[in-house]
Amino acid sequence: NAFKTLQLDRIPKIVAEIKSPVNEESIRKIVDIIGTASGDYRLEYGRGVYPKNWSEITSGKKRHNEILAKWDVSNLSDTEYTLKLTAEKNNEKVEDHVRIKVTNEFQEGWPQVASDTEGRTVQGPVTFYDFDDGCRVSFFI
Repeated sequence: NAFKTLQLDRIPKIVAEIKSPVNEESIRKIVDIIGTASGDYRLEYGRGVYPKNWSEITSGKKRHNEILAKWDVSNLSDTEYTLKLTAEKNNEKVEDHVRIKVTNEFQEGWPQVASDTEGRTVQGPVTFYDFDDGCRVSFFI
């Protein structure tokens, strides 16, 4: 019935929230993962937007807006990953997901050389970013 559906006690009493990194953020080297988990938690990552396989980063007990892990991504391939935080308490489970992009090969200030379709080149500190994830690279000088 409608009353039971709207009862406030049916709202999950547990929280799983990844506050940093934020969705679509580019990360490299060692990253602080900050979040809240109001029960036992497990923090995992998987390759791609909808990972089939997950690898555990860490697990622990209740945390509130704290560093859940210092994650070393220096050995990961440069691509998109999804972080998953799962919190469990009193037989209830909630998850939060954040998509991030590992960019270990990029280093700010590198002297880069780029050329356009007419063979003109630009040399200097160029920032490259793949906006459409389709290997059509846009750059800013």
